[in-house]
Amino acid sequence: MDVTDLFSAASNGDCEKIHSLLEKGTDVDAKDDHGCTALHHAARVGHCPAMEVLLDSGLGVDTTDLEGRTALHYASEAGHCGTMKLLLNRGADVGATDHKKETALHQAAKYSHCAAITLLLDRGAHVNMANSEHQSALHLAASRVINQSSVIRNVVGCAWFMDTQLLEALQYSAKGRREAVALLLDRGAWVDALDHWEYTPLHYAAFEADTDTILLLLDRGADFHSVNRLSQSLLHIAAFRGHNAAVNMWLDHGLDINARDTTGRTGNSEVTVFLRWWLSGCKGQT
Repeated sequence: MDVTDLFSAASNGDCEKIHSLLEKGTDVDAKDDHGCTALHHAARVGHCPAMEVLLDSGLGVDTTDLEGRTALHYASEAGHCGTMKLLLNRGADVGATDHKKETALHQAAKYSHCAAITLLLDRGAHVNMANSEHQSALHLAASRVINQSSVIRNVVGCAWFMDTQLLEALQYSAKGRREAVALLLDRGAWVDALDHWEYTPLHYAAFEADTDTILLLLDRGADFHSVNRLSQSLLHIAAFRGHNAAVNMWLDHGLDINARDTTGRTGNSEVTVFLRWWLSGCKGQT
């Protein structure tokens, strides 16, 4: 019997179909090419009744896919709080880590799902748990726009094309990101936690000149003198990214534009690099 029917029924929340397939002998523990069970499929879209049927049929609540992710990871990424509660009430491990050592809290933080973050913390999630890159949930919450920008940078970065709806979506996400960062800080997240490259959450926010999040982190005591493993300061980051307002802000904070990173570059050097890159891009469009 084709197990894809079970995955389809789970994704569609078709409890009657799930019952029928299981009664005919379909393996409830079957996995797709990505290692996902029917529970993963149901959790991704938030079909609680279907999940109840699968769990009652013996499917393990913490079964993992090929990346080590449980159904709780999937539900948290989507921000389905009802689904998350069901899984947790059925014994899901709130601290389960995938192969990147990321927990459900990391997933919720990536997408600024504040209600999901609160639920996980209330159920015992460790707010400062670090993944394999030493990133905490706070790092990921502060860096959400970095993940988005890889998709839309070519659109937003071009002066000759501007999508108003896209910008509105980014502005909405930025608001949610700040709220997620504030929530994590309120719950004890380390404001100056260092990742593998010794970036703090402030570095992540500075990467995209997310002013609201930057000001929040500064207000909570973030160290604006901190440098990463390459001795790059917030000023280096702002200059390299071409964020003029951010450059001025960090200069006003007293950062040295002539300070050198491990490659010998200064803030002035980064401005020059950015201008050359920008001009070459413009020539390519003419």
